[in-house]
Amino acid sequence: MESQTTLPRRDEREELRLLAVRSKQGDKGAYEELLGRVYERIEQFVSNRIRLEELREDITQDIILSVHLSLPSYSGVDSFTAWLFTIARRRLIDFMRKKKRHTVEEITDGPWFELQPAEEEIAGLDCFLHELRKLPEGKQRVVEMIHLEGKSTEVASGELGITENNLRVTLHRAVQELKKKLRENQ
Repeated sequence: MESQTTLPRRDEREELRLLAVRSKQGDKGAYEELLGRVYERIEQFVSNRIRLEELREDITQDIILSVHLSLPSYSGVDSFTAWLFTIARRRLIDFMRKKKRHTVEEITDGPWFELQPAEEEIAGLDCFLHELRKLPEGKQRVVEMIHLEGKSTEVASGELGITENNLRVTLHRAVQELKKKLRENQ
């Protein structure tokens, strides 16, 4: 069953971005609030991809540590949510590369996530995120919710207040635009 966690809306995403900027400037209260607000999202992201409970907590902690260590490199201009899930995806790839002994049954493929060479995944993800930022806000948010955060179309449409069919059409159009731009960049 999918978690019904509320996803960041435009104003909440801006709040997260501002908390990150304040955290970079040494505001300990902002830093604590930021980590508290992203922890559940990271935990859900990992849970959607890893079945073994004992691995989930380790990976979640590793991602949170990476966010802490990488925060000084966050530009403060780009989407904090996209930056956060880029780190989460990369750390998950690193973990899987180190733990090759785990069987396929222990790992659940989520949207946009396939087991392939990590370097290709990371390079493709960087290009994908670059092109994603160029999409209109509505299309960008739908792609983030479905492909980066791993939400179902039912959950995402409910949280966005649109019909599931409308979400699918928007997602299809956004993906087609992204594919076209990614092919042009090859």
